[in-house]
Amino acid sequence: MTDTKALKEHIKSSGISIVHISRRLGISAAAFYNKLSNITQFKPTEISELCDILCLTQCEKEAIFFAQIVE
Repeated sequence: MTDTKALKEHIKSSGISIVHISRRLGISAAAFYNKLSNITQFKPTEISELCDILCLTQCEKEAIFFAQIVE
């Protein structure tokens, strides 16, 4: 399960828009919001691309995308 709170914080601090991120991922903004809300899951390729876009470390990647417990 994705830690959406942490992911949203990284997106906000990056200054990159949701529209730009979704385009880079090759999905609609609506599809991205569904993934961000844990309605659907991110694909491994999308996770990899998001890490590149947001300059996430391996530790941040694991904490955000492979969280066991999310608040």
